[in-house]
Amino acid sequence: MDPSSQKASSTIDPRELLYVSDLDGTLLDGDGQLPEESVQRLNRLIDRGLNLTIATARNYDSAYPLLMGLNLKHPVILFNGVYLTELHTGKNIFFSNFISQKIIDKMMTIVEPRGIDPFIYTYGDKHRVYYRRARNLGAQSYVDSLAGDNRAHKVDEFVFPRSERISGFLLIDTDIALKPIYNELRSLYMDRLN
Repeated sequence: MDPSSQKASSTIDPRELLYVSDLDGTLLDGDGQLPEESVQRLNRLIDRGLNLTIATARNYDSAYPLLMGLNLKHPVILFNGVYLTELHTGKNIFFSNFISQKIIDKMMTIVEPRGIDPFIYTYGDKHRVYYRRARNLGAQSYVDSLAGDNRAHKVDEFVFPRSERISGFLLIDTDIALKPIYNELRSLYMDRLN
């Protein structure tokens, strides 16, 4: 290592950096919880000037209960970058591009013939997830996890009020069933697929 670069990097105050962490597979334990000991350690670091935020695929309703004990001073990045949100108020301060109805319609023509029903996430006055039915054990497990969640709405058809913007499209099935769909969507929407 070049000694001059080592010297330059050692003069950076770590409090001037922004540390971004995921939740699943990093901060959360095997039970999907943020251990109290971790909350205490992180809060001590934050109180000493650590600039920490979270970037996760989770939405606010899923992330907030896990993070509410943290003294985060910076907005969190939710739903794979769709929302930049003040954690302790739930206020979205920035939205990325939402998915157009035209793209959703095209995606439906790809998945429906294969017998897969999506979960479609929207945001209007609040977050919602719409689904028609669970056609496999994985999808049923997800529906079961939404029991009692007022965001979840079982519908006959996917028709959304104009006030709701589409933020996500989730498919749950086996790798064998999803791979051809992924490949087709990738060929159509390479720059938009996450």
